[in-house]
Amino acid sequence: MKLASLFVEVGANVNNFERGMKNVRSEIDQTSKHASFFSNALSNAIGYGIANATTKAISGLGNLVSSVVSTGIAFNNLEQNSTLAFETMLGSVDKAKMFLGDLKNFAKKTPFELPGLIESSQRLLAFGFDAQKVIPMMTNIGDAVAGLGGSPEKLNRVILAFGQIKAKGKVMAGEMMQLTEAGIPAWEILAKKIGVTIPEAMKLSEKGMIDSATAIEGILGGLGEKFGGLMEKQSKSFTGLSSNLKDLFTQRSGELMKPWFDVIKEGLGSVLRIMSTPRFTKFFEGLVKTSQRFANVLLKVQRIFFSMFDKEWSIGEFFES
Repeated sequence: MKLASLFVEVGANVNNFERGMKNVRSEIDQTSKHASFFSNALSNAIGYGIANATTKAISGLGNLVSSVVSTGIAFNNLEQNSTLAFETMLGSVDKAKMFLGDLKNFAKKTPFELPGLIESSQRLLAFGFDAQKVIPMMTNIGDAVAGLGGSPEKLNRVILAFGQIKAKGKVMAGEMMQLTEAGIPAWEILAKKIGVTIPEAMKLSEKGMIDSATAIEGILGGLGEKFGGLMEKQSKSFTGLSSNLKDLFTQRSGELMKPWFDVIKEGLGSVLRIMSTPRFTKFFEGLVKTSQRFANVLLKVQRIFFSMFDKEWSIGEFFES
């Protein structure tokens, strides 16, 4: 009996062991499945992330290239047109290129962008200011406008007022009001420079006794004393740094695209020359005649189609016809 009981007990233990091992294997299988699931999920997530990042990187690179191309072409076009304008104003292409180069260097030290500075300098030259005095003038005016938190539009307003003072040959209340509205204490500076009070300066202006040269020199000198160096300081602010970065990107894009700009310009000239030849003119005339013939055919078909509805038809008549 004891031996039989021992066998029964051993058999039961073996069965329990087998069931335990089955449970362990089941747990291992489940764990393996979960691990495989998470591994696949992680792999897919990483793969998607890499693919998405790659797509965005390629898209960003494409946008950058497109921006460089468009900005570079536009800059070269601006430079070419500005050089032609300065050549007319200054009398030679060498002077024009030198003046434009000085403006480029000037733009790097200011919160104002090159296209606006080109426009402002052209305006001063058009009013008859000497080319050698333009950048010093723009420095004093730019310092004042920068000190007043001004914009390129305000810079142009102030430059216009100085131009009008020069054009009239004497100080008038209207131009002084323009300067005052821009935030520049023009009467105060002028009165101090000529050694009178503000009311006395105004009376002298009414009588036309303050010539433009005296007024311009005095006001510009006062601006330099009061606001000198503010452009350079503002160029180190966030707005100024952003402006300088944009200017730098524009000029570098222009340098990069200059060879391609020349190729495109020559190609446009070749196309224009070909389109002006008698052979192309004859070809184009033939193209126009062919287009007209197609249009006439379409017109006839259209008239035939719509003429069918000029009278009332019954369904039976329609099918009989």
